[in-house]
Amino acid sequence: MVGFGVWYAIALLCNFGATDSSSPLVYVSLFMIAMGIGGSANFTTSLPTSIFGRQGFDKVNSVIFPIQGAITALCFLVNGVVQKMTGGEIKMAYLVFAAVALVNVVLVLIVNEHRFNRDWKAAHAGK
Repeated sequence: MVGFGVWYAIALLCNFGATDSSSPLVYVSLFMIAMGIGGSANFTTSLPTSIFGRQGFDKVNSVIFPIQGAITALCFLVNGVVQKMTGGEIKMAYLVFAAVALVNVVLVLIVNEHRFNRDWKAAHAGK
C-alpha cells in the first residue's frame, strides 16, 4: 500500500506537471494510473483483513465499505470545489489528491498491521 500510494502520488504530480493534454507526462501518468487501478480495489479488503483477521472482517467491512463509497463520491466534490476556486482549472485537484495519497502512505506506515488479528497472533505465538 505504501508503494502504491507513492506511485499514485507521482502519477498525479506528472499529470499536474503536464503543460497540455498531449504532454508526455500525461501519457506517463495515464500508464501509472492504469497499472494501479486493478490493485487499488484490493486494499479495501486486504488491510482490514490483515488488521482484524477473518473473525473481525465482517464487522469492520460493514463500517469501511460505506465510508469508502462516501470518500469515492467526495472526489467529485473536491473536483468541483477546486474548479470553482480556480476558475475552472481542474489541474489543481491533482495536487489535492497527491497530498491525500501521501497522507494515506503515512497512515499505513503507522498502522499496527496485526493488532487485532487472532489468526496471526495464534500462528506467531511463542515465536
